Amino acid sequence: MVRCVLVLLFLLRTGGMAAADLYNYGAIVFDQGSLDWSYSINWGSPDQAVADAMRRCKGKCSLVGTFWNNCSSLAASADGTYGWDGDEDKIVSQRRALTNCTQIGGTDCRIMVSICNDIPQPTTTGAPYDEFKEYEKNKKHEEYRKRCDYNC
Repeated sequence: MVRCVLVLLFLLRTGGMAAADLYNYGAIVFDQGSLDWSYSINWGSPDQAVADAMRRCKGKCSLVGTFWNNCSSLAASADGTYGWDGDEDKIVSQRRALTNCTQIGGTDCRIMVSICNDIPQPTTTGAPYDEFKEYEKNKKHEEYRKRCDYNC
């Protein structure tokens, strides 16, 4: 009984949102032969997102990628060449996917799918909020580092 009360007090103090609740995962899968694709969004883990996307695919899909708390786009050409990318801005993710498809040899690349996860809303105080703010700071740093690796 005491343990239950302590857990309840902790959840009330932190707003009830666990650290894992700060991430919504999605996945895109693609069959280069048939050009069939599928996606999933708003799952609690990458494994759940991939399993759902694979279950929905009508062809022989392979995983293109997973993403969290942002948008992702898949671009492909008629020969099955594809590129994908993600960003918090859907239009930016589409442009990057088209660029990636073209850079690896795709001709007349077109957006096949462009989707966005919902972004969970953390409480404004306590450990989950602090972790979310740290995640956002690290995410921006990681995005800058990725761009610098290719463009600096």
